[in-house]
Amino acid sequence: MTPDRDIERILDQWIGDGPTLASDRVIDVVVDRIERQGQRPGWRPRSWREAPMSTYVKPLAAIAAVIVIALSGYVLLGGPAGQVGTGGPTPRPTPTASPTPPPTPTPSFDVQGQCGFPLSTCRGSLSAGTYASRAFQPVLTYSVPSGWFNKFDAPRGYGLLPRTAENMNSLNAGGYGITSLEVQRDLMVARADCVEAPEPGVGRTARAMVEALHARPGLVTTRPDPISIGGRSGFMIDITMAPDWKTPCPFSEGEPTVPLVLDGEAEPGTGLHWTVGPVDDDSFTRFIILDVPGGGTVLISPSGPPAFVVEATPIIATFKFAP
Repeated sequence: MTPDRDIERILDQWIGDGPTLASDRVIDVVVDRIERQGQRPGWRPRSWREAPMSTYVKPLAAIAAVIVIALSGYVLLGGPAGQVGTGGPTPRPTPTASPTPPPTPTPSFDVQGQCGFPLSTCRGSLSAGTYASRAFQPVLTYSVPSGWFNKFDAPRGYGLLPRTAENMNSLNAGGYGITSLEVQRDLMVARADCVEAPEPGVGRTARAMVEALHARPGLVTTRPDPISIGGRSGFMIDITMAPDWKTPCPFSEGEPTVPLVLDGEAEPGTGLHWTVGPVDDDSFTRFIILDVPGGGTVLISPSGPPAFVVEATPIIATFKFAP
């Protein structure tokens, strides 16, 4: 048996000893935490949702490399250091005839898109067709042409973006994508004074949210328009920062910014907190906020230049939400 075979056998035994399954509850909690954590976009109008998977993949790869190097040295030296230079050949283990266990299935993912964390439910690259969310609730079905990418799928959030070089480079660099179509559950209007907490006195209905944003100092918005999508009714509003707004937030490094919405259930500094800041082109943020029967809302947001909003609009028109 060659040293390479020895390494493979030892690694198979070492990897095989660990657990391969986790309870559904643990997976749901961890996925939801991963996909919605650390989502302050700061003072730039950028996508804002999922924690980049490379944060976890790189340390694991480094650990695996150390293990392989250590095992290689052990095998090539013939065992512990005390046996080096004994003058005789190192005994080789006799191969057994035991059958090789079947390989453990691994989740399908797209490495280039950072959609490969083991607990992820996202689909990665999408061919033209109709899809349903695996974790987001209520279940969302939608249709896309080829060239789109599902970057995360969690119980309270879902993310799509075009699979462009710019978007993929942003994801692989730890960013959030340049143009993005997001769906989020039960967000709340953030305090106007930059504190990461809900604005007091603002209701949690679609009407209350868009009216509060329409009246917020520092914003230029369209008039909230009634809209119905996928069996849900609500309002649509387009948002940019007023060109004469100069007030920063403590986290915006001196740049002017206006808070919009946040995840009111997250601890300050750890949850989704979306703001809008100055832009050099005609980019804007569109909010479509729909009421959910029984309480709560669904927020749909295509963010980017007008051409991207136009590109995303036919996809939004296919959205359907389960009862």
